[in-house]
Amino acid sequence: ANAVVLDPMCGAGTILAEQLEMGRYPEYRTRQVLGGDLDATALRAAGVNLRKLGGDRLARWDARRLPLASHSIDRVISNPPFGKQLGEPEEIGPLYEGMVREYDRVLRPGGRAVLLVSEFRLLKEAARGCGWKLDRQERVEVLGQRATITVWRKT
Repeated sequence: ANAVVLDPMCGAGTILAEQLEMGRYPEYRTRQVLGGDLDATALRAAGVNLRKLGGDRLARWDARRLPLASHSIDRVISNPPFGKQLGEPEEIGPLYEGMVREYDRVLRPGGRAVLLVSEFRLLKEAARGCGWKLDRQERVEVLGQRATITVWRKT
């Protein structure tokens, strides 16, 4: 409760919309829900989707260089692009490294990151450098592709 929640790669805002919907319940209430994306078209769609729910704190940005204060976020919840979406699967490792470094900067100590990724091994390598603790992982399938939902805690 009273958390600041961020989806730094929000696309059309699905995760943010879910968070706003959950905010109707006291135990899931948040102080602020923030989102952004590099893709302007996706951000416009997110704006439309979130306005209906009373929240559209959105910005266009690169998730590897967020215009946010250090230690200002309680939870990062995101679904970064899968390798096929990037066009070049070898771009996933550097993307994960850059985003994890930045998420670590903006997360408060004890904060959590919930990430749905296509390449768990590469995410684990990226997280090793910042000392996050893996609390949970679940293998899932997303549109026929294998993926992993991961929950990390910043120590």
